[in-house]
Amino acid sequence: MTECLCLLFVALHFTAGCILSGVDKTRKVKGHIGGSVLLSCSCTDLQTRTQSFTWWTQSSGTWTDVFSDERYRGRVQRFNELSPGNQSLLITDLRKEDERDYRCESEHRYYRDFTLRVSDVSPGPPTSPFPTSSPDLLTNHNFQLGLTFVYSNPL
Repeated sequence: MTECLCLLFVALHFTAGCILSGVDKTRKVKGHIGGSVLLSCSCTDLQTRTQSFTWWTQSSGTWTDVFSDERYRGRVQRFNELSPGNQSLLITDLRKEDERDYRCESEHRYYRDFTLRVSDVSPGPPTSPFPTSSPDLLTNHNFQLGLTFVYSNPL
């Protein structure tokens, strides 16, 4: 009886295929011209091997395969080398015309939607909470260091 249940579980596991995580709502992703974005799409079980998986993009109401669209040639890549269930899409060298809807679809029945917005302005460099232009940085600001010294006597 236990052997039958195990075989049934294995059969169900393989027939279910890739069930995508996070399919409940459209993900909004922001990028900037010349930058890159990663559209994250994966199976709930990262070791699941997908029978069929497609990345779609929508323009003027028509869905087309991203990998067969000339606009993306040399700028898109799947991230499934380490885990067969990870089908995330990297889009590099973003262009304003990349601003549209995207869909990852697994097994012709599960899908996850994305809306990509591409801005003209790139984000500035990360800012530090500490001023860096003053040569006497340590004399103009009070810093408090918390140090703990532990001494162990090796007998």
